Amino acid sequence: MAPGSWAPLRRVLLLLALAVAAISPYRSGPAQAQAGAQLDQQALAAQAAGPVAGVDLRLDSTERTARFQIALSQEVATSVSVLGRPMRITVDLPEVTFQAAQSKARQRGLVTGFRAGLVAPGRSRLVFDLGAAAQVGAIRQTKRADGIVDMVIEFAATGAEDFERRVLQGVEQRAAAALAPLHGEPGSPNDTRPLVVIDPGHGGIDSGAVASSGIAEKTLVLAIASQLRAHLESSGSLRVIMTRSDDRFLSLSERVRIAREARADLFISLHADSLSAAQEVRGATVYTGSERATDAESARLAQKENAADAAGGAETAQPSEEVMDILMDLTRRETRAMSSAVAARLVTEMGGSIRMHRIPQRSAGFKVLTAPDVPSLLIELGYLSSKGDMALLTSPGWQQGAATAIGRAVHGHFRSRLQGRRNGASFSP
Repeated sequence: MAPGSWAPLRRVLLLLALAVAAISPYRSGPAQAQAGAQLDQQALAAQAAGPVAGVDLRLDSTERTARFQIALSQEVATSVSVLGRPMRITVDLPEVTFQAAQSKARQRGLVTGFRAGLVAPGRSRLVFDLGAAAQVGAIRQTKRADGIVDMVIEFAATGAEDFERRVLQGVEQRAAAALAPLHGEPGSPNDTRPLVVIDPGHGGIDSGAVASSGIAEKTLVLAIASQLRAHLESSGSLRVIMTRSDDRFLSLSERVRIAREARADLFISLHADSLSAAQEVRGATVYTGSERATDAESARLAQKENAADAAGGAETAQPSEEVMDILMDLTRRETRAMSSAVAARLVTEMGGSIRMHRIPQRSAGFKVLTAPDVPSLLIELGYLSSKGDMALLTSPGWQQGAATAIGRAVHGHFRSRLQGRRNGASFSP
């Protein structure tokens, strides 16, 4: 190699190493830590002038105190929030490429673990799970001679009343943000075409299920949702918006709010679960919302999906009295009847070209399906824990076929509804 030609190549290799570290599962064995420490520091230095990078995430916790440390390529602004049900503390940052997505193992003490990731374009979040009431005592950022910044977050135990007071303060501050604009364009007020809201599950810091190959549920369902949107819009007879069109985190209540504020005619949430204890289970399932699950597997899945808010560092929303009143009247029953009818049509259409679960239509208490005035469905496209399903879910041809099958059912639903109105029926799914 010619003299002087090593430097540019070395920089490229360091950048590649940082990129691989950012998407790799968290590993921190003694030999790996010793071998990778110098590389991490070199990679940070190479990134100092570009996007913020974060490596060497460490958490040490005792019963009364905890200390979190991360090495950053530059100083960042921070914002702290305290959340309850379950108890958590979040620290929001500018967009950061993290080496590790979460702590390697649960710890005992004040802080039991952490997660790190994107919550919106340009914004990242650290979520700390608490074993007891705590507060952030200090956040310090110290720049080294080589430009690398060591950020330390110190936690201290606090009383239960003080913790609840901080939680309530945060709830009041976030209430004003609940009127944020929609993540989509529903069209002009004069556009009377039916509106479909497609909800790609999870996103940002919340990866959802993750296959053994490292492929995340949030990435797969976004790809299929984008194809479904294109298919629905191609006919020109429907309007479509998506709750998210990129890798951002949305709380479950935000997803429901988007559909309700847009006055959607149909809400479809797309997911792909994983079952570590039953890898032979496979196939797609269509779910509708209900207080009582049709079976234990549906109840387990709903509980798992409803934990998305906790994973992303969002407060668990409580239904308002207005919503509770609406849920008790005829609107709720008619909406659920229509949801069930669309679900049955989906099962028929999807069954012609997509492998379905042995019980393809079920119901459970999914929080994302609680809009009282919007027919809502959740489609589990398959299981990331199944090798057979994974081969299909990652196939562009299968993704296109799934989008087409769902699209046929949606178009069929609205054609039938229109025909029912023409025939004078008050309700025709």
